[in-house]
Amino acid sequence: MPEPIYVNLVRDPVERVISWYYYVRAPWYYVERKQAFPDIALPDPLWLKKDFETCVLRGDRECRYLEGETHEGIGDHRRQSLFFCGHSDACTPFNTVGALQRAKHAVERHYAVVGILEDLNSTLTVLEHYVPRFFKGASQVYWASSEGAANRDMEIEANKLVMCYPEDIDDSFANDCLHFKAYVGPENNTTVIILDKCEQSPEYISKP
Repeated sequence: MPEPIYVNLVRDPVERVISWYYYVRAPWYYVERKQAFPDIALPDPLWLKKDFETCVLRGDRECRYLEGETHEGIGDHRRQSLFFCGHSDACTPFNTVGALQRAKHAVERHYAVVGILEDLNSTLTVLEHYVPRFFKGASQVYWASSEGAANRDMEIEANKLVMCYPEDIDDSFANDCLHFKAYVGPENNTTVIILDKCEQSPEYISKP
């Protein structure tokens, strides 16, 4: 059987980790978990109310992002390379070179397009040209929607709290990325666009 057409969309790694921090503290999240796993104890209210800035500045374990660390308890979705790496045990430790290489290999071998949320215009254009069967007219549909209109003039910025990050955390985020390839169709002379954040300096993450 032919392989399915795989596509995915990733976002700024710092924005992603901040979003995940608050996601696992949402009240509805624990209601659903309690319903699914009745024996799991509810977390301390102080933990639920702790903001991300406090967590980072105090150096709490969950906000230290140590290379090779294995996250216990809830799933470790702090980095997006995990979604491409696979189910091997080598993918579990946080931010390791081996996990990153496996993820990059999977993207190169299996994915037609991996887009970037912060460059949604280019992502939609690439999807329209490279996977037209499913995404023809996607840009027009998105920008005509209420969500697209609301985001039309909105700049997606890295959280200012990133400025407080130690250098090693900046480095780990800079290294925790993939080589994103997107192919634009014949109408653009089959131009190959390489979106490679891995070659950018760690300062990229700290720019507002």
